[in-house]
Amino acid sequence: METVPKEWVKSAVDLTEEERDRFIILDNTHAGEWDYLVLSKEWDKDCLADWGLEMKEPEPDKTAVSFSARKIPKGCLVKVILDSEGAAEQLAERLIKEGLKVEIK
Repeated sequence: METVPKEWVKSAVDLTEEERDRFIILDNTHAGEWDYLVLSKEWDKDCLADWGLEMKEPEPDKTAVSFSARKIPKGCLVKVILDSEGAAEQLAERLIKEGLKVEIK
């Protein structure tokens, strides 16, 4: 077949929330590594299992940090205290990617 029939193509705007979530998980199963701690906190475990994602126990020495720049009102100051400079730098990189201003002291 040289072309894909139009009825086979589905636009993302036509997906239900569950279909969109399923697509996000299935589209990312082939590359990278999962953060199982974040998955276990932010996704329904039964749905993940139904979609074929085998959940592993998160590493006990890691602490999940879940955040989104969209949930933090402008003008707020958030103070985070970490045990190591390396952890602070990693978190700072994540926050900067989310569009937040970061200052490490």
